[in-house]
Amino acid sequence: TEAPTEAPMSGSIDASSDPASIQTLQQKLFDLGLFTADNAPQPGVFDQRTLEIVLSFQQAYNAQNPGAPLIEIDPTNPDTVIDATTLAVLMSATVPMG
Repeated sequence: TEAPTEAPMSGSIDASSDPASIQTLQQKLFDLGLFTADNAPQPGVFDQRTLEIVLSFQQAYNAQNPGAPLIEIDPTNPDTVIDATTLAVLMSATVPMG
């Protein structure tokens, strides 16, 4: 049997999301060079460090694309939701922002 292909992420991610989805997001942030071994988050954990990196991505994207702003998150709020639009943009990004 073949290994299942990774489904594209859809919807939003928050602290109640499954660890695999959170880890997929974190891996993409690694791939974009936004995380390094020095600032790596705990895999699959929706933590403040992950939120801070997502916010920095949003800010950089918004600076480059003023016509289509992403809704910037508050990394200090444990109830923060990373919206579907941000996820779609982030997961399709090919180069680091900033």
